Amino acid sequence: MSDIKAYTNKKGEKLYKFRIYVGLVDGKSKYVNRAGFRTKTEAKKAYQEVKFSAYQGEYRQESNLDVNLRTFGDLYDFWLKQYKNTVRGSSYYVIKKGLDKNVYPYLKNKQLKSITLIDCQNLINRLLKTNPGNYVILSVYTKKILQYAVTLKLISENPMNNVIKPRKKKDIWK
Repeated sequence: MSDIKAYTNKKGEKLYKFRIYVGLVDGKSKYVNRAGFRTKTEAKKAYQEVKFSAYQGEYRQESNLDVNLRTFGDLYDFWLKQYKNTVRGSSYYVIKKGLDKNVYPYLKNKQLKSITLIDCQNLINRLLKTNPGNYVILSVYTKKILQYAVTLKLISENPMNNVIKPRKKKDIWK
């Protein structure tokens, strides 16, 4: 509780104040300042409330997007519309076909905010077993889709960033 400090106002009264870090907003550190508490106990109580609110995500900036993108499936459909305008038709078709078959069924109903590193790691491991020839490109595009969610401020961090990429094992005894 060293964040709680005593100070004297213009009237000469001893009051308490605090400053607490609540996270990043638009890439900048966000702090909450409160002052004017008559007792240290009041200040501690308010400090704990702000700390709990920050933990619950109250101070995180939500996306200003009007589109209702709650699940990976919703994001995937939205991303595909944007992606289609950036590549040739043949490239779009090949990527869409691979993602539709291998990634979409696995993550489609997952809430974006609940997709974890473990979900992504399991997906990568599964792709390596089921589609070893294309697992790298599929993981790259899955990472791009989740990064788009970060760009839209739907999630704060891309869980694909910390996935351990397995190596394809060569059978040297053939």
